[in-house]
Amino acid sequence: MTTEERQAKKREKKREWTQRWRKANPEKALMETRRWRANNLEKAREHNRRWRKENHKKVLIAHRIYYAKNRENILASQFRAYRADPEKSREKSRRWAKENPEKIRAKHFLSRYGITTDALNALWESQKGNCWLCGDSMPSKKESHVDHDHSTNEVRGWAHKNCNLGIGLFDDSPEKMERVAANLRRRGVGQNERRNAA
Repeated sequence: MTTEERQAKKREKKREWTQRWRKANPEKALMETRRWRANNLEKAREHNRRWRKENHKKVLIAHRIYYAKNRENILASQFRAYRADPEKSREKSRRWAKENPEKIRAKHFLSRYGITTDALNALWESQKGNCWLCGDSMPSKKESHVDHDHSTNEVRGWAHKNCNLGIGLFDDSPEKMERVAANLRRRGVGQNERRNAA
């Protein structure tokens, strides 16, 4: 057995003994933990930050369980805080929104269209950054719109702002758009652009 293996075995035995002692003496263990934390506050905070980062899913699950059990108390507490100082609550919300624009956007897409950020990213990739309506490239996702069917709320694809607004103004009706296109052609509108492109 190597020195490292002996040390690892020793650490494991010590860990097991500590766990047994804590189980047998929960009040003393709690007092000891609080005393150590008070004397090593920065170490404890750093340890907690690291643990939360490494166990993100566990933290989320714990938060959800806690919220489910204490929902009414939490909402009542938030309401009391808001009533006590509405401007402070609004400022806190504004600051969070400014610091987390992607979370707000993700929540908006999920609640409004039932689509996740991952699915939207995959859609962007499948379109290769091109507008699904006109086929031209789009500058970025931030400057593009997610086009959806207004009757079903189903997402159809990423589009330029003007393309998305345009089809909306025509009530998503291909017939109306075809009539407009035919009338524009009849009047010669857009022929110069076609000639220049040729």
